[in-house]
Amino acid sequence: MKIKTSTIVLTILSVIVVILGLAYYNYGLPLMNMFNNESTEGTPPPGPTISGFVPATPAPEPGATGKPGDATASGSFKAPSVPDSNINILLLGRDESAGLTDTIIVLSINQEEKNAKMISIPRDAYVPYDSVVKNALKQEGIYYSPGIFKINAAPNIGSSIIHFTGGNFSNRGINFLCSIIQSLLGYRIDEYVEVNFEGFKEVIDSFGGLYITVEENMYTPGGELVLAKGRSKLDGEMALYYARARHRYDKYGNNIGSPGDSYRKEHQLKMLSEMAQQVVTVDNVLNAGSILESLKGAIYHSFSLEDIGAYASIGVDYANGVYKTETILIKGESIDPMGDGVSYTKIY
Repeated sequence: MKIKTSTIVLTILSVIVVILGLAYYNYGLPLMNMFNNESTEGTPPPGPTISGFVPATPAPEPGATGKPGDATASGSFKAPSVPDSNINILLLGRDESAGLTDTIIVLSINQEEKNAKMISIPRDAYVPYDSVVKNALKQEGIYYSPGIFKINAAPNIGSSIIHFTGGNFSNRGINFLCSIIQSLLGYRIDEYVEVNFEGFKEVIDSFGGLYITVEENMYTPGGELVLAKGRSKLDGEMALYYARARHRYDKYGNNIGSPGDSYRKEHQLKMLSEMAQQVVTVDNVLNAGSILESLKGAIYHSFSLEDIGAYASIGVDYANGVYKTETILIKGESIDPMGDGVSYTKIY
């Protein structure tokens, strides 16, 4: 069965934070060509430029957004607080064909307490743009486009519509997204990693597949069994299917209902957690050179050679079981701010 290049690309904790760190620790300078691999966009074209994001409604104070979820819970209604001293890495999965960033995960690392939170932000999160951004959207004739105020469209807006000039990275769209996340949730973003559709499959296949415990039989709308309940070893194609599934069907092809994007996000977080347990081993660093080479065209990131050395100890500690990982899915409140029947998620 062929899987369309659609709305999900999963980013991977292990490959950048751990494998890259371990690779530097063991191999050093021969891997220099993998670093400083930021996605750049050149000089902004003529048009409006904005240097900062100001939400149209008051944002919460950092650290005042409710209680965290846990690794077994389905999600947290509000975003958890994280200490200012944490290292926050933005993990992004981009659908190149649609121009949307549907996987948005903040990996927050606490080096003192030896824990890492993977906080998944809903792709439908509502962004309360101010009048400046709204006017720019109106000038482009896309103000009333369905879903234009969702956070998954923000990188494209920052890059192509408002030509965002703030931030620390070379990519205007990612800078804009980081500004939004910090304003709404209080998370300062220190680094980012962005992977595309093909990159995800390459990662899974480079490790010879991934064992996943599937919660229930998964069928197509035509009633075809794709994944059977239980523990199975998935290749890149099937792992992508598991990670992107948003709807549930029975063996007759009947839609049996699901919570939609949160159903998919739960799969993503579970896969990240299970993948980290399986592939983040000290032994796997022996394959780091070929892994990094195969991913060079599929992954963009903000790490420099100097930066990555600082993550070596984190990678080693994680591989040795020192770190505790918690996965958290922000659910938020369902709203329809435009009054047009398009559902958004309020996360602030």
